[in-house]
Amino acid sequence: MSEGPVFGSTGYGGVSDAQRQTELSRRPGRFFLKYVEKQPAPEAEIIFITDQPFAFWEHQPPVGGQQWGNFFPCNQGIWPGDPSCIMCRTRSIPDRYYIGLYTIIDCSEFSYEGTIYKNKRRILAAKLDTIKLLQKKIETYGTPERPGIVGKRFLVSRTSAKSARVGNVFDYRRDEAVERDPQTGLFQLSDRQYWWEDREGNHHAPTPFEYAKIYQALPNAELASLLQIPMPGQPNQGDVFDRQIAQQQQQQGQPPQQGYQQPPQQGYQQPPQQGYQQPSQQGYQQPQHVTGQVVDGVPPGAQHQQQPPQQGQQQSPPAGQQGGSNDPVGYA
Repeated sequence: MSEGPVFGSTGYGGVSDAQRQTELSRRPGRFFLKYVEKQPAPEAEIIFITDQPFAFWEHQPPVGGQQWGNFFPCNQGIWPGDPSCIMCRTRSIPDRYYIGLYTIIDCSEFSYEGTIYKNKRRILAAKLDTIKLLQKKIETYGTPERPGIVGKRFLVSRTSAKSARVGNVFDYRRDEAVERDPQTGLFQLSDRQYWWEDREGNHHAPTPFEYAKIYQALPNAELASLLQIPMPGQPNQGDVFDRQIAQQQQQQGQPPQQGYQQPPQQGYQQPPQQGYQQPSQQGYQQPQHVTGQVVDGVPPGAQHQQQPPQQGQQQSPPAGQQGGSNDPVGYA
């Protein structure tokens, strides 16, 4: 008799991982432009709330069967006593990349559950080339009275599928009215149409996201549990784990992950049909892992960069208009 499915566990062991996955689903959405071949280049008007990026090295590993939209800071050199990063050592996880986070107002209009939304706060996550581009915009459009690009409106477009998902063309449109925050002294939008309303009916000027709270760095042991990858010294760790991943990819007709090198097979002996003997591993060499490569582009999708919905499924908000939960419905 075949065994039935195995699911669930007794006790509190899975509570921490379940809580982390819930927090991931509630993160603010990241601004992006979805490019479709043979259609006009996508575009959107945005207003910068910040122009100094909150920058760090980042990984995007799969979590709970969800391939995209799971962003974690790389652990290399950030934890006292453990300078390593378990995600860098795991070849089934893509290489880390450098990212800079900005807070913007997305001026696009979209409908969600019958309600029309506009001027929503979002995170613009720029990779290295885009960070350099925005740095030049600051030098070009900043003035002594209004240094930088805070409060400036840009028309952003994406001209090809290989271009940055946040857009590769930033055309200046105009300056929006700003005032200085009496507490911080920083510029903020003074036009109330860009402000948001809390549950008590109070209106607030859009402020920068608290990036360090949204994208918390997790210790390697907690990441290993959440991502279901082995810690050093555990079974299936290191070369065995990596070979299993490579073999699965080869069986599916996929090339090995970047940075993986197929271990040589010299010294391998075919086990006899009778009286099975363990194959010899003589000649095996530890595969080398290439890390630190800056990758251009991230796979497309909606709400934490999921794949586009199939026909018959509920349509997510249009490109560049992901939902979130840090503000009223649809706020991201």
